[in-house]
Amino acid sequence: MRVEGEVGESVYLARWDQFGYATVEQLRTMVLVIDARKAMPIVKATLEWIEKLVMPIDQLRPPFNDCMEIPKLILKNMVENMTLNKYTMAGEEIEGVRLLEFRASEWLGSTCIRAGLIMLACRQVDKDVGIFMPDWYPYDDVTRQQMCAATHGAFHENVQRQVGVVNAEGVHWMAFFIDLTTDPASCVMFDPQQKASRYTDLESAPRKAVVPQLRGQPAVTFTQWSKCKQNDGHSCGLWSLFFLESMLCGHKWSDSCYQWEQYYRVRYLRMCAHDSEG
Repeated sequence: MRVEGEVGESVYLARWDQFGYATVEQLRTMVLVIDARKAMPIVKATLEWIEKLVMPIDQLRPPFNDCMEIPKLILKNMVENMTLNKYTMAGEEIEGVRLLEFRASEWLGSTCIRAGLIMLACRQVDKDVGIFMPDWYPYDDVTRQQMCAATHGAFHENVQRQVGVVNAEGVHWMAFFIDLTTDPASCVMFDPQQKASRYTDLESAPRKAVVPQLRGQPAVTFTQWSKCKQNDGHSCGLWSLFFLESMLCGHKWSDSCYQWEQYYRVRYLRMCAHDSEG
């Protein structure tokens, strides 16, 4: 980088022997163009995936039946019009293109999980839902875990239910649901791979970092939700969101739910996508 121009009117430039000079503003525009070029194949793959989707007709119960009758054309228009760059959702920075990881057999990254948690809380606003983002879980220090767990309003005095998703070893999502309306208060845990060692860790961390901060410091019973077990290496995030929504809405699990994984994915994509024209 070098500076050209008179003193007080300097313009920062980058120079390439092959192309010459470019201003900082031009460089920013170039970054946007490069990002768009990277996003286009992902958008195309998502549109092709939606076109091939098999949609359920009448097999699903609420709340998961709210997307069954939406035409594929509308779902594809949603993808074509969604915001792909960065924006803010409930205080969280979301990079829209990463929400397209909901498609096909993609492993869900943290953007999908964060957006999913926010939307679950927003859709169940009458149930006073607090959320735990995944950030607090990896810390070894309990004090840091407690501070980080409290950063998204999960312990607000009006909160009656809390939902959280955590990441084990950076490669696997798990979830937990706390209900303060029961007596005693309850925490239902879900590991999509149903591993005993993970359940041990999933109980230990909230006991140390979450339970001591609950309003009134109630006794909390911990149970495992063993109805669902992922049968692949990529769906842990999807089933974690599914579990939390089931807990919030009282949805009853049946093994037929497995066959609609792809439908659940497009449903969560629609739930989380931000319309660039809205």
